[in-house]
Amino acid sequence: MQEPNGDTLKATCPLIYDDAVCCSSIIKEWTGITINDDEISYIAFHLGSTLETQKALASKLSAVIYCPTYYIMSNRLLQTISGRLDTELLIANVITEEADLDKITMPDLIISTVPINRALVTPFVQVQPFLMESDVTAIRQKIDEIRTSKKREKFTTYLRQIILPDFFERGEGFESREDAIHYLCEKFRQKDYVGEAFEEEVLEREEMSSTGFQNFAIPHSMRMRANKTGMYLYLCDSPTDWNDMPVSLIIMLCFNRDERYIFNEIFEPLTMILTEPNNLKKALSLNEYEEFIEFLSGCL
Repeated sequence: MQEPNGDTLKATCPLIYDDAVCCSSIIKEWTGITINDDEISYIAFHLGSTLETQKALASKLSAVIYCPTYYIMSNRLLQTISGRLDTELLIANVITEEADLDKITMPDLIISTVPINRALVTPFVQVQPFLMESDVTAIRQKIDEIRTSKKREKFTTYLRQIILPDFFERGEGFESREDAIHYLCEKFRQKDYVGEAFEEEVLEREEMSSTGFQNFAIPHSMRMRANKTGMYLYLCDSPTDWNDMPVSLIIMLCFNRDERYIFNEIFEPLTMILTEPNNLKKALSLNEYEEFIEFLSGCL
């Protein structure tokens, strides 16, 4: 069996890797055994399949089939779509009259065998009564568009919710990772986002495994017991030494336990965006809060 590569897992599956770090912390707390980066990678490797399966089930879209023809034809279409797209779609209803669209709870997607003679807010795709391969491709493309749109909308909403204009700063940078963490933790403390123990918790997370990714870092606590959920963006004019890694963008996160779902929605896409070198280069050139938010949203 090939050993899982820690740097690769960290870059491609940042949320799963972070979950593995949390598991390692719990193991250390219970047993006193310190888990190194290679062993954290193994934990992430085994967590991945379970978490991805759950994620796929949770990301199913609801759909309505509109097929104004014989019952047997609409039933066959339902069976075919369900069979081909079972992991992506949940068929909520099958209707045979256009007027019935006014009587149902609008789904994420409408699949119809005929043109629809009204303006629709809900995404729509027209297919053949006997589903062709091109129809399956068209439905999958529409599913991808809907998921991307939903993800972008949610991502942008959460960014604006947790990044205050005061939480965007460009400065000279810091001598060390510890100096950066102390400065940013103090910024959160001044706004009553975190307590005195937060800085120690962030340093504890760093000792488990560095939160540095190439030229940026996302320091945070594993405990999620902040008073409020927040994100502080600091752009360094001169790179900060982050555990022997030059870092020019530092993103400090703090999360309230009741809003841990935001961490799940924010952490991975943010990391994946900034792992792309051209995106990071563009991000480092920005000087205003609003343009930074718009840039991150547009990258999705």
